[in-house]
Amino acid sequence: MPATLLTLPRELRDEIYTYIALSSSFTFLLASHQLHEEGHPLLYKYGTYRLRALTLRQEHLPTPPPPPPIISKIQNLHISMPPINFGDHKSPNYEISRRTALQLNQFAGTDIRRRLCHFDLQDWTLSKGMARVLGGFGGFDVVRVEVRLKPYGTDPDGRIRPYDSDREDWQRDKCLGLIEERLGPALGDAKWEGKDSGTCFEQVLIAVFRPRESGK
Repeated sequence: MPATLLTLPRELRDEIYTYIALSSSFTFLLASHQLHEEGHPLLYKYGTYRLRALTLRQEHLPTPPPPPPIISKIQNLHISMPPINFGDHKSPNYEISRRTALQLNQFAGTDIRRRLCHFDLQDWTLSKGMARVLGGFGGFDVVRVEVRLKPYGTDPDGRIRPYDSDREDWQRDKCLGLIEERLGPALGDAKWEGKDSGTCFEQVLIAVFRPRESGK
């Protein structure tokens, strides 16, 4: 009889489920009731729920959020705030932040223990409203906030200006200072890590908070 997934030892099947969950490919759960029952817990433990900033245009709205029973099982959350610019028409930053905050509020609280929240600010700064939401993420073991410093400005025609140390210092004080000031009281002290940006035109830094260890 040829070997199949279901004839393998359970330990090997769990390793396979974990690998698939890490790749964010979950359709295998629909193959059979047994696969669903066995892989379902590992999906929420190792898989990542991804959420992008909301815009005002209907075609850019995300799919509806998961129902509450599903939200309570999600362990890993990745949020990205990509630059929003539709030609000469920009969605108000306040409205984008407000809609995103409404989604993220579902993951706040400490009654459910979660693993990792990674928040990629990209070109945004951490607003007071968004900081209040992230400050409620004490149920996560780790909260990471990624920022990008760009000491090279651009001219109106798109050409890159020479390196400007004053610009870099200003960005560092504005972005990094706000993160520590607005999240520190709720999540504890931040440990800063560098990340390869893949380009010499920007520097990527990540503030790592461990709210459970800080006792906040």
